[in-house]
Amino acid sequence: QCRIESNRGGTIFAQNVEKRVKELGGMTSIQTRWTQTNKETRIEVSSAWVKAHCLFKYESEYDKEYRTAMNFLCSYTMMGKNKHDDIPDAFAQLAEYIQSLVGSRVEVFQRPF
Repeated sequence: QCRIESNRGGTIFAQNVEKRVKELGGMTSIQTRWTQTNKETRIEVSSAWVKAHCLFKYESEYDKEYRTAMNFLCSYTMMGKNKHDDIPDAFAQLAEYIQSLVGSRVEVFQRPF
């Protein structure tokens, strides 16, 4: 499954992603979602969930791109402007998405026959 923010051209981007996935023989369910919450608020509200539920590599295992992403994630501040807020925003959206999934409960019972 994949959820893509549909604000500012996201719908076209989602269609292109879906097309490319199918061209490569993949199968996925791509959903678009209009984001109504303020980005800064979304990041702040989700930060505790990200810290509690997301696993990250040890710093010794970072490659260049991962190090850059972690720098953007860890340098986000609520006290001023953030030039690179896409990584924290992506994690905030991931947190919202996972928390929105409806879980099922499994109960073991004695076979009736």
